[in-house]
Amino acid sequence: MAMAVIDVIGALAGVVGVGMMIPGLLPHEDKHQTVVRVAAGLSTNEADTTSGNMPGITLYDVMGRQIGSTKGKKHTILDGDFVDISVPFDDGVGKKPTEYLSVVNGGDDALCIAYLALTQPDGDKKAWYGDVGKACGANWYHSQLKTGDDDYQPACIWIDRDFSTDLRFQGFGMHINDFAATDARAQQYDEDRDLMCKAAPRFKMYETLKPGDTIPYFSPPLEYTEKDLTDKDPQVVMDKSHWVLSKETENMNKGV
Repeated sequence: MAMAVIDVIGALAGVVGVGMMIPGLLPHEDKHQTVVRVAAGLSTNEADTTSGNMPGITLYDVMGRQIGSTKGKKHTILDGDFVDISVPFDDGVGKKPTEYLSVVNGGDDALCIAYLALTQPDGDKKAWYGDVGKACGANWYHSQLKTGDDDYQPACIWIDRDFSTDLRFQGFGMHINDFAATDARAQQYDEDRDLMCKAAPRFKMYETLKPGDTIPYFSPPLEYTEKDLTDKDPQVVMDKSHWVLSKETENMNKGV
């Protein structure tokens, strides 16, 4: 049976909405590890390029604990191309589902990311568009990469290790579950952009970020309406007392 498109939070003409992603853009399933596809944007003329170094990826569970990580590489993701990054699970964590992730530039060659797509060992698939970063203040480029049956073209956002050409961010972190789209969720984010851009566990651009660094998570986990996935209590989303860093991950990174 053919796999259906998945709906992803996007933005068009400055309005948060729903962008489709066709199944062919989603990475393959691996029963032993999580696979993350990172796609570079597509430049609009011969003088530009969105290509850059392959980023490092760190995955976290619902409580912000690191469950797997890969370092970036000098390997180049070419303009308009993608790479599938297999992220093995850390020893002793089992196959916990990914809820949070961070993406960090792998070298001094800046990369402009149009979309991420993630396939977990159980076949669960999630995705994210660069439009979110654009809407939240990241350096961005008007990519021409098409990602849906409706010829949707998400913006790509830049991450860079050495801050060349005034690029400001080394990476970003997110609660990827919060970018599965419904019309009602897109409307909620559009009407209150802070819910998408100013709640650090949901999405945040980082001026300094390394693979394995802790990123904040929501504690307790957020609650959503069953029908349309909107936040039941937006005030909880914005309450910084519910933004927590995992002590377990901090201790692991320090070798404790």
